[in-house]
Amino acid sequence: MNFGEFDAESYLMSLSYLKEENRILKKNTPVISETHWIPLVQYNKKLFAYYPCDFYSFYKVSINDSTFIECTGEGPIANQILNQKKRKKNTFEFDLCSMYDPIKSVIFHIINPKKGIAVFETISSNKERYYSLMIAASKINRVPIIVNLCNFQKQRELDFEEPDFNKLLNH
Repeated sequence: MNFGEFDAESYLMSLSYLKEENRILKKNTPVISETHWIPLVQYNKKLFAYYPCDFYSFYKVSINDSTFIECTGEGPIANQILNQKKRKKNTFEFDLCSMYDPIKSVIFHIINPKKGIAVFETISSNKERYYSLMIAASKINRVPIIVNLCNFQKQRELDFEEPDFNKLLNH
């Protein structure tokens, strides 16, 4: 993952926090083969990748041999990977620690392996659950893309439908 100046500062700050807390980053091969993920949106019941005008709310994930990196408008944040495991054929779990959440889990539910589509289920330390619809960055060409073009000034972001995560996860 390439970082700009601000991104490098944010990432190094999160690494410094882990170091101050005596967290040891262990090198391990990720249990999941796809390690770069970007969001999908739903519009008229179809799935799209979305290129926003303003990337402030654009969430993406990158996993390397020692950290689980979450990129938001605040910049990339390093999470220590406490544990990672393959739960079953298309389900993977990462237990994480970061400066923003001392213990959380992110479960990758691969719902369409061919297209690289997954539901990320994040369980925070206070047991709240959040869901994100994601696609492996290497497979972005398998879905159409909506681009919010704003060459000269910021534009309003588009409104999308909330996916039915229970249906996607077959609950």
